[in-house]
Amino acid sequence: PTKGIASFISKRPFETSSGDILISTVYGGWLHYDNHFKLRRSHTVALNHASSYMDTCKTIVTSFAEDKKGKIWIGHGKGLVGIYDCETGSIKYSLVPEFKRAKISDIQCDTMGNMWFALRAPRNNLVKWDINKQKYIIYNDSLLVDRGAEESFLMITKQNAIWVQTSNNGVYRFDPVHEKIAEIYRGEQPPFNIPDAVQGISSFNDSVIAIASFAKGFFL
Repeated sequence: PTKGIASFISKRPFETSSGDILISTVYGGWLHYDNHFKLRRSHTVALNHASSYMDTCKTIVTSFAEDKKGKIWIGHGKGLVGIYDCETGSIKYSLVPEFKRAKISDIQCDTMGNMWFALRAPRNNLVKWDINKQKYIIYNDSLLVDRGAEESFLMITKQNAIWVQTSNNGVYRFDPVHEKIAEIYRGEQPPFNIPDAVQGISSFNDSVIAIASFAKGFFL
């Protein structure tokens, strides 16, 4: 334990390309350890009566992703994004207007360097930071639009297929070239029988993905 750290630790630690470990907390900020689990920096936030709205957002840390330049993108509550330099310890924060203060559930980087965001419903679920256009692109055909406060998470394959795992609406594959949903698996529809409540998704190898459900086991 580290003094002053919130007891609610995230279940999703992140390992950087250099082997460092980033640990997020809910309502406490986050921690940066080296690959021997020695604390390098504490980015914790203690709120008081003078704390700003952005200070409150900084306490809620949901996700990390590393871009092609080695910078760490940090997802927070209320649409706040931080970009962290592991060497200097500096963080550039931005409240992204396009996110409309939605919680960031997940961030992933594709092979071309674009950053993909899953936002908590009922806001638009899928957003891309286009590295060439240097702007955020909102995709409105998400299965999570207007479906309550559901979480979703991303997995990007080596072929740049964007897979979205939802809490209560199965999984789907988003085609980034044609910018639309290409496949949907939900409702225990045969022959795949993927249920609506999905807990996790990961790449098993180059051609197989694994899907973990809440109550129906896992699927390949």
